[in-house]
Amino acid sequence: MWKVEESFRTLKNYLETRPIFHWTQKRIKGHIVMSFVSYIMQRTLELELERNNIEYSHEKIREAIKNMEYIDIKTNEQHFAIRTNMNLLAQKILKILNIPIPKVVTPHEEFVEKLKLQNENKEIKGLEKSKVKA
Repeated sequence: MWKVEESFRTLKNYLETRPIFHWTQKRIKGHIVMSFVSYIMQRTLELELERNNIEYSHEKIREAIKNMEYIDIKTNEQHFAIRTNMNLLAQKILKILNIPIPKVVTPHEEFVEKLKLQNENKEIKGLEKSKVKA
């Protein structure tokens, strides 16, 4: 039991959580589940970084992920998604997760198509896993 309590203390510090006031049982459960899922994702990434001998801190991970952004640029005739610069840790995180580093400038149609393909692949993988369990 103490490990669970320690994990939640770590989780609260890592996610910089503050008191959240929910009034329904459904929202309370949802908040707890999302917090736990966030913790599992964070811990899994930490273990992968350790396994690959990559130095990290909670703050550096948070900053690297937070800065992975795209900017939507439209002109009269063109529409692009432009990736912001990624630091070295962000690039290493993507590599560890087997995610190719995206191009800096991507035509909007290509960007949207890649998002659709990624979502379809996730749905297919989810279906395959559910078939295996059945």
